[in-house]
Amino acid sequence: MSRLKIQQLQWIGAVAVIMVCLMMAGSTIAFSLSDYLNYKRGVIEFGRFHTALHAAATISRERGPANSLMGASEREQAQFAADLKASRETTDKDIAKLEALFKTEIDQSAEMRSAFMALKAQLESGRQAVDAVAALPRGERSGARIADAIQAMFRAADRAQDYRDVAGRSVIALAPETGAEVMLTSMAGTLRERAGRLGSYVVIMLASQGQARSHYRAAFDNELNRLFEVNALLKTYAPVTLQSQALARLLDQVTVSYFAGALPYAQRVAFDANASDALTPGEFTAKYVPGMKSTENLRELIETAALNSLDEVQQKSLRAMLISALLAVMAVSVVIWLAYVLRRSLFRPMLAVMRQIDEIAVGNLTTPPPIPHAGREMRELFLRLDLLREQQRFKRHLEMERKSMTEELRRLSQTDALTGLLNRRALEDAVEELLATPEAGSRG
Repeated sequence: MSRLKIQQLQWIGAVAVIMVCLMMAGSTIAFSLSDYLNYKRGVIEFGRFHTALHAAATISRERGPANSLMGASEREQAQFAADLKASRETTDKDIAKLEALFKTEIDQSAEMRSAFMALKAQLESGRQAVDAVAALPRGERSGARIADAIQAMFRAADRAQDYRDVAGRSVIALAPETGAEVMLTSMAGTLRERAGRLGSYVVIMLASQGQARSHYRAAFDNELNRLFEVNALLKTYAPVTLQSQALARLLDQVTVSYFAGALPYAQRVAFDANASDALTPGEFTAKYVPGMKSTENLRELIETAALNSLDEVQQKSLRAMLISALLAVMAVSVVIWLAYVLRRSLFRPMLAVMRQIDEIAVGNLTTPPPIPHAGREMRELFLRLDLLREQQRFKRHLEMERKSMTEELRRLSQTDALTGLLNRRALEDAVEELLATPEAGSRG
């Protein structure tokens, strides 16, 4: 290490710092990029899961006009039939879209294919049961037939939820980051389905009498308990997990508009033995369904909040990756800039100082051209060299003066001050020198 030059040490240190910065930035960027790609995939997969949720919701909504049609009078039947046709068209579009988005999984996964085929088969069976009841004259539509048709649609909704759950597991397997969002949106869909089933049980009880009515009242109570459980879970976990104040406010709105509004109305109708004489299924549905709108809004808001949450985390990962890259570029740029500044302001002037010292040592006292961009300390060093050079010039001048004075003194010591001729001492020295020269030659 002691054999290396300072400039070499400086470059080695700069390269080491750059490598450390690049490794740290590279690891951070790699983790951020991995998170970004994972959450990007999560957003895409959750978008597909949204289609499964929406298809399950449209199947649930289809029961409303179906219930109204089965309890409709001949005067009301045309309007309710048109409503049911429009609802079925919407459901069919959602199912076709669902099949297109999950085509690969349906083709490759036996579980997914089985769940999807069961959904389509049960939905068709439920529709046939509804159409069979609706085709009968109103007087022949017994409570048992209406109950069987509604329960067939319940089974279709169950198959839709089964497929939703299978699709949810597939999405979580591809993007584990979406696990909490998938479960919360599934619970929101379940809340809407349970609320719809309560209304359907009321329609069944309106069409039933005696022991059958008591049986369906027990089923109503069981469904009500499930509804309360799902609502409690959503109120506990959804606002905290998705960090949404709007979601907390909407949950309060669901409590007011549905649990304190539509639900008590459904309970009064269900528990009133004389309600079937004064209220038709269509009239009940027309009053009950608007109260469920808040549960539908809740499901949609939870989906939106979940998607926004995933997208926000994705953007945070992207920002972290970009910031890491920017900091790495800045750190490397600063190190390179420092190395360049040191080379220009310190090491290059230092080499010039060494050359000037060598020039001064051999007697070259000419002033060299100034070194640009030298640091303050190096400029002061150059000033010291200029001072040294000036002192050397002065010493040279004094030496020349001394030699000149010595020569002049020698000349004055050998000549007469008045005549300018050699004095006696000079002549004697000259004669001795002349006499000494032949003698030296003869001895040779």
